[in-house]
Amino acid sequence: MAAAGATPALAPADLDADALYNELKLKGRLERKVFETALRGYRTMSQRNLLKNPDLLTVIDYTRCSSQKRFYVMDLRNVRLLYQELVAHGRGTGDNCAERFSNDEGSLMNSLGFYTTAGAYTRKNGHSLQFRQ
Repeated sequence: MAAAGATPALAPADLDADALYNELKLKGRLERKVFETALRGYRTMSQRNLLKNPDLLTVIDYTRCSSQKRFYVMDLRNVRLLYQELVAHGRGTGDNCAERFSNDEGSLMNSLGFYTTAGAYTRKNGHSLQFRQ
């Protein structure tokens, strides 16, 4: 595994999950199981050429409540955690903790799965990302 800030010899999709988890110093921040699930989805989307910026992996851990920092942005090319921030969830998903999810268009609820971002926008609740499933 490359030192933090260095370019790894392997492409981000090929990095070892355990080594990457450790080098990103995610222990105590993001559960290993959540990270491994996100990395599997990332690798699948990468293999299908669905990622506009394959250096970045973004994870929202809905097992945590919105009052906890549960939004993670990781730079896999340089092997570093860029952000760990608060993030809200969709209307009807739950109060502080996400309890319900929906894939129905127009529900305004979060749905579980893997996404690429469609763009950023600012509304009454601040800066947001729009996702495509």
